[in-house]
Parts: sequence; structure tokens; C-alpha cells
Amino acid sequence: MSESPPPSDDDHSVPAIRALQEGNPEEAKTALEEALQHEPHRLDLIHALAVTFLRLGRPQEALEVTVRGESFARVQADATADLM
Repeated sequence: MSESPPPSDDDHSVPAIRALQEGNPEEAKTALEEALQHEPHRLDLIHALAVTFLRLGRPQEALEVTVRGESFARVQADATADLM
């Protein structure tokens, strides 16, 4: 299995990934929310934000983010199915 390429310098997720790796969930939350302003349909960022909310002891917000992500995933799956 091949590894994912490292994020590019223009990838809005870089600060969030760094904060998560450094164990700073509050900073990660802020960075993920900013990244999602630029790329609102990135499921990886939505998932990371939901997990971050759980780490911060905020399960209701984690659930809300997860539901939003599920809606985007459904739309993306439907769009992909139309291409087949």
C-alpha cells in the first residue's frame, strides 16, 4: 500500500495537521475551521474536526460536524454514481 503524498504548501490543512501532531486540539480546532472555510467539502477535514471536538469533550459539536460530513459524503457518492 502506498503512502499519501505530503500536503502541499498551499494546502489549508497544514496548520491543523501540525497542531494535531503536536497534541494541541484547541489550536487544531481553530485551524480546521479555517481550512473548512476554504474547502468546505473535504471529508478528511470534517472527520478531523469531529474527532477534535471529541478530544475537547464537546460531543454535541462532534455529532453536528459528523452529520454535516455525512450529508456531503452522500452528495459526493451520488455524483460519483452518475459518472458510471
